[in-house]
Amino acid sequence: MSTPATTQGGPPVATAEFDVGSTDDSLERMIQLFAKHGDIYRVYVPARKAFTYVVHHPDDVKRILVSNHRNYTKGVGSTG
Repeated sequence: MSTPATTQGGPPVATAEFDVGSTDDSLERMIQLFAKHGDIYRVYVPARKAFTYVVHHPDDVKRILVSNHRNYTKGVGSTG
């Protein structure tokens, strides 16, 4: 299965497809992907047929979870 086409202007898409957090090597994979793609990237999760957005920088995490939380859809099963 191939990763779906990306939309212009979105975060980079990791070439690896995996379910973030479901395997013992998830942390190592994420560290490698942060080095390659920067503080925000997307990973396609074939089981969900959707992207998981991964955010690394503390300021970005605070903006998403605290300061501006109403503008972001979060959680498993989120499609928006």
